[in-house]
Amino acid sequence: AFGLFSTPRAPVGAEVGQPPGATRGQEAEATVGGYSLLRVLRWLGCEPKREEVIHAVKNEDIHGTGEFDRSLFLRLMRRLREATLASLRNAYEKQPALQRKDDAFSSKLLSLRAEGVIDFDISEEMLQRFDHYYDTSFDALVFAVDKCRTLHAASWRKHAGFSEEQAQVIRTAFDECAAGSTRGVRLQEQLPWLLARLGAPMQRKEQRDAVLSCTDTAWRLAGASGRPPADLGEEGGVFVSEAVFLHILRAAAELGERAQVEREFVAIRKTAFSPAEVADFREVFLEHADATEAPPPNEFSRRHTVVAQRRGSVVSSAGLAAGRRSLFIPPAAVLDSADVSGTDSLESGTAAAAAKAEREAAVLRPSFERKRMSKEAFWRMLTLTKLKGNAEQCLALEKQIVALLGENFLGMDFPDFLGLMRVVVEHNYGG
Repeated sequence: AFGLFSTPRAPVGAEVGQPPGATRGQEAEATVGGYSLLRVLRWLGCEPKREEVIHAVKNEDIHGTGEFDRSLFLRLMRRLREATLASLRNAYEKQPALQRKDDAFSSKLLSLRAEGVIDFDISEEMLQRFDHYYDTSFDALVFAVDKCRTLHAASWRKHAGFSEEQAQVIRTAFDECAAGSTRGVRLQEQLPWLLARLGAPMQRKEQRDAVLSCTDTAWRLAGASGRPPADLGEEGGVFVSEAVFLHILRAAAELGERAQVEREFVAIRKTAFSPAEVADFREVFLEHADATEAPPPNEFSRRHTVVAQRRGSVVSSAGLAAGRRSLFIPPAAVLDSADVSGTDSLESGTAAAAAKAEREAAVLRPSFERKRMSKEAFWRMLTLTKLKGNAEQCLALEKQIVALLGENFLGMDFPDFLGLMRVVVEHNYGG
C-alpha cells in the first residue's frame, strides 16, 4: 500500500537541476503525506476521521514536514493500531452485551459500528460469517474485527471505494455504453461521455485532461486490487475495461476531494482545535450545509435534449453547428440501442433517459458533492447555537468573513468554516 501511493522524494545531497532520483550515490526515498496518506489508510481497510489522522500525524511527524517515509509510516500505523485496540478494550469493558455468550457476534459487530468503535461499514458477508461465533474473550473480539476489516478492504479495493449500490449503477451504465463489447469502452470516443454521465467533473478541458491522464494509474490499482489479468484488459490500449473504469471514476471523484482534504489538514493545524472539537464542528457544518446547498446541475440530463435533436435530425446546438461533437452526446452504440423513432417516442425516450440519469446521479452524488454553507446559513447557525454576539461583534465578524472569503463568495466549505469558528471562539462571541 505504501508503494502504491508514495511519491519519490529527493534525499539530502541532491543537486539542483538533476533529474528526479538522480543523486550523488543515494537513492530517492518514497514518502506519503496529506491526501496520499488518507488513500493508503483506505486501501488498508481503515476509514478514520480526518481529524484523527491529523492528530496522529502531529504526534508522529518528528521532522515537521508532513511527509512520512516508510519507517515513520510504520510508526504511524502502530499508533493507529494501538488507538483501535484501546477503543475496543474500552467498549468491551463498558458493554456487558459484548461479553455475553448467548449473543451472536454479528449483533456485537453492529453494536460496535453504531457506537463508532468500528470505522467501516458492516456487510452482509461479515454478518453471515460471524452469526454463529460465540467466543466471549477480548482476543476473539479483536480477531473478528480484524477479519471484518480484511473483508472490507478487499471489497473497497475491488470496487475502488464505491459501495455495492454505487458499483451496480456504474456497472449498468458501463455495460450500456460498451454495447456488448467484450473489450470495454473506447478510451477517446466513449470514456469521456460515460464519465460525464455518471457525474464526474468533465466540463472544462483541464478537468478532462486530469481525469484521462489517470488511466495508467487506474490500470495499476485495478491489478493491485486482486483482479485477475483477464479483467484488466491491455495496458495503454484503446479500450478500458470495467475494472479499470471503476478506478478512473474514483480518480475523478478524488480530484475535488484531494484539494478539500489538503485544505482541511492545513485548517485543522492552524486552528489547533482538538479532534473532538473538529468532529463537533463538522457535525454542525454538515447539518446546516445540507439545509442550504442546492445540488450541482446534472450536465448529462440538462443537455439531453441535444441528443433528441440529433436523433430527429434537428441540429440547433451551437456546438454541433460549429462542427464539434458535444461531450454530452452519447456514443452511437448507446443511441442505436434506444427506441426513439417518431416524435412521441422521441420525447418519452428523452424524458426516460433524463430521469434515469438523475437516479444515477442521486446514487453517485455523495462521491462528487462538496458541501458548502451560505453566509445566511452561517449567521442562522450562530443564532441557533447562541454564539451570535452583539452588534459590534457581528460587524467585526462580518469584516473577518469578507477578509477571509471576499465580498461575493457563494458559500464556505468546511476549512473556511473552521477558520471562522476559531475567530468566534477567540473573541468569545455570545459569551
